[in-house]
Amino acid sequence: MAAPAADQPHNKAGSCAIVILVVNDDVYILNVGDSRAICSISEHPSDSMIHSKTVQAFNDQMSSPNILMEAVSNVRQLSQDHKPSCPREFKRINDAGGYVYQTQTVMKNGLPTTQTQQVRQDVCPEPEDSDEEENPFVGPYRVFPGRLSVCRTFGDCEAKLAHLGGMKGVVTCEPEVTHEENGVNYLDYVLIGSDGIFDKLKNDTIN
Repeated sequence: MAAPAADQPHNKAGSCAIVILVVNDDVYILNVGDSRAICSISEHPSDSMIHSKTVQAFNDQMSSPNILMEAVSNVRQLSQDHKPSCPREFKRINDAGGYVYQTQTVMKNGLPTTQTQQVRQDVCPEPEDSDEEENPFVGPYRVFPGRLSVCRTFGDCEAKLAHLGGMKGVVTCEPEVTHEENGVNYLDYVLIGSDGIFDKLKNDTIN
């Protein structure tokens, strides 16, 4: 399909995607954007742990020891959010000729004005903490060209096509692949969700 000309109507929309692919016993996660996959891995008590607990119970002179040892569920993130502030993505964007910026409210005498400015980030920003209260005077980190707060997408032709103001390779649709060998044998579950979920809830909370 031919790319749209600059003076022709074109679809500006874009989207993210995350896919789980199971091949035999292997699990693959393919991610483009800021959706996320998390998994639970249970650690079951080993035979030596059970034996040690049983011996201790008898040493404590328990006539009928009832040994109860539950499995421990550990949550692990299987995909990387493709945000401009991610160190790997920040480097990839700059290497491709783009940059990361943040829109900030111009302050005067300690008070906000109606003016805003775009502040280019020359070094990778510190990771954002979802527990911190949102600052109403700064916007999310965005990638230029495209002005998107996510840096791997499908579509978004204005970020990718030069004649529409874009730049090849800055915003990409190349997926990042995670391979869990024999994953069906040790993963309790894999959960996928959009950024709207993970912007509000931590991985452990969802588990």
